[in-house]
Amino acid sequence: MERKPDSALALSRQIVHDYPESAKAYYALGKATLMKSGLPAAIPIYEKLLDLPSSESDVKESAMFDLSACYYGVGDYGKARAKMAESVRLSKGKKNEPHVKQRARILGFDSLYTSWTVRETAHFVFHFQEGVNNIDGFIARKEKAFDVINSFFQAKPLKKIDYFVWSDETEASKMLNRPLAFTEPDVALTHTSAIHTVGHEMTHSICRFAVAPTRVHKLIWEGVCVYFDQSRRSSIQTLKKLGFNSLIAGVWKNEIRAGTDIIYPLGGELVRRLIDKYGRDKFMLLLADQSYDSAVKIYGNDLAVVLSEIEHDLKN
Repeated sequence: MERKPDSALALSRQIVHDYPESAKAYYALGKATLMKSGLPAAIPIYEKLLDLPSSESDVKESAMFDLSACYYGVGDYGKARAKMAESVRLSKGKKNEPHVKQRARILGFDSLYTSWTVRETAHFVFHFQEGVNNIDGFIARKEKAFDVINSFFQAKPLKKIDYFVWSDETEASKMLNRPLAFTEPDVALTHTSAIHTVGHEMTHSICRFAVAPTRVHKLIWEGVCVYFDQSRRSSIQTLKKLGFNSLIAGVWKNEIRAGTDIIYPLGGELVRRLIDKYGRDKFMLLLADQSYDSAVKIYGNDLAVVLSEIEHDLKN
């Protein structure tokens, strides 16, 4: 929970060594491996857990739940669906049953998608709800945006991006228990509608596979998606209309609270200037560790200059 994967991995390995028949020990090792090394590395550990004769029902259910995401994230949909179905079965009648079922729905393992149209392209598996218009045009815009965005990041996702496109946002919010649009980058999965920007959500998945961030800050994580969303909106004008006049460093260091209405355009403007002035290589280092302290190490005194320039432009 403290995001210290090396320590977690060392501790969990020791626990497995001391208690080699413990399902809980293997579950801890699976979680730590997932955090440290990603989805493919965690799969054999969770599978080993399921082979243990002492696997308790609750631990087994949690392992099935995690395994479903692991297999989904590497593009093995058959195994992902099977593990999720088993997790749903094991959770029946328990407190977490609604959560497990909701997760299955987010991954697309639900009868509600039976009537949806599926189209696979070079970089996406699109899932279209009935009522989405001009599917061919939508696909063409997404593929073009992917090529433009990934020409910068040069990411190599483990699988194609699953893109669920809803025609009814109200139904989507009800069925998924969260508003559109959102992306789960670790498994390259997006739920959205046709009215959202072309590039924002896919940039989350592309960034995740361009560099695995050790620390994430919303200012950078959302800002990079605003910069690459292909909308060409003016973040400065948006921030002026909102009346933002606080110190950017304060927002970045979490000393000043700011809502998403501020974070998104502010991050977009900050990312734009850092990339335009100092290039890709330094920005990729920042993407890996998005904290303010990391930015100071990467950009030195230039960071203060950029922040000052943005703050000046917002006042004039």
